Amino acid sequence: MKAVLKYDESGVLVLQQLRVHSGPIPVATPEGMAQLNALLQSDRNSVVFAFPSEHATLLTHPVAKAERKVLSQSLPYSVEDRLAEDIDELHFAHRWIDDDEVAVAVVRKTLMNEWLQEPAINPVAHWVPDTLLLPASPDQWVVVVESGRCLVRISERQAFVCQPDLVNVFLSASLESGAPTSIVVYCQSDAELPDLDPSVKALIQVRKGAWLDAVMMNSDVPTLLNLRQGSYVSVLPWAKWWRHWRWVAATLLVAVLVQGALSYAQWQQAQDVNLEIRRDIEARYREVYPQGAIVDPEKQLERQLRSLRGDAQSAGFMSLLEQAGAVLRSVPGTQVLNLNYTDRNGQLGLTLIASDFAALETLRTQLSNAGLKVELENSNAQGDQVRARMRVGGP
Repeated sequence: MKAVLKYDESGVLVLQQLRVHSGPIPVATPEGMAQLNALLQSDRNSVVFAFPSEHATLLTHPVAKAERKVLSQSLPYSVEDRLAEDIDELHFAHRWIDDDEVAVAVVRKTLMNEWLQEPAINPVAHWVPDTLLLPASPDQWVVVVESGRCLVRISERQAFVCQPDLVNVFLSASLESGAPTSIVVYCQSDAELPDLDPSVKALIQVRKGAWLDAVMMNSDVPTLLNLRQGSYVSVLPWAKWWRHWRWVAATLLVAVLVQGALSYAQWQQAQDVNLEIRRDIEARYREVYPQGAIVDPEKQLERQLRSLRGDAQSAGFMSLLEQAGAVLRSVPGTQVLNLNYTDRNGQLGLTLIASDFAALETLRTQLSNAGLKVELENSNAQGDQVRARMRVGGP
């Protein structure tokens, strides 16, 4: 919070910046409006509209657990019996004090609508009773004496405004619930001090100053009970922002459209190149294989080439068959009845007939001498010959 928008004692709307030796400036002047606009443009939350607390009824309300989710709708009916006016004519705003209690401000809707019509007030996002901007301390009360009224801040939960001749009554009544360490009174001179009881006067510390001086003594930024809630919530100035940034947005839009058009043209060109490559591949495939359907020419050509040159399986089988066949031919009377190849262990399975057991042993020995692994699974006599089953593997 850097500045406060408020009505002065003569009813003029002024802008008061929160800094030493800064005087109020009427916002109706060019200088005042220029400063207000500069503050709002830099930070919409830097300005607070502090309206007279006489226009608001300040309450505290305990909130049951079941009421939390529907508090905004139920709050008017929950405090209706504490108000003299019809709740349909009133606007309700609240702020959480702790987990089960809220502070409530009630203002007439007609007054809220009048403030909305003010060009200087409407853009301000925070509307707060002026008493709630005073410092709140559990052991120190703050009183500001102005012409015709006194603003009093007793605690986080209690603040009020009254006529000077009634402040003694209210302070004395408040002391019954607990006395502070001190009561700080801001006024222009001792002559402005109202008559006070001795019990109250003993706690008084007089400081020369006004409402602004008391606000500036607040070391912590207060959590504001903002009236701009519900249907009165502050609307972001989209139209104003659009007028300010429309050329940047238009330039960005044009850049995006140009980039999109270039990307599409590049994609279309890549599609045409890809289509031409596919046609060329299919043409080359047809030169080699004029017949048959084309599904995936690259894979089809790869399979055809692999079948022509032989893969690892066929190469192993042929090498093993060549080695074993040379040995089989060298042993007279040997006849191969059945042959199979197992790729998992790279072995030939042979079912053969030898002239006798000696020839079978000679065959096994020569296969071993050729560097092959030989496993004789079984053998038995079949007439004058011997039938055997053996497995032959590579070295």
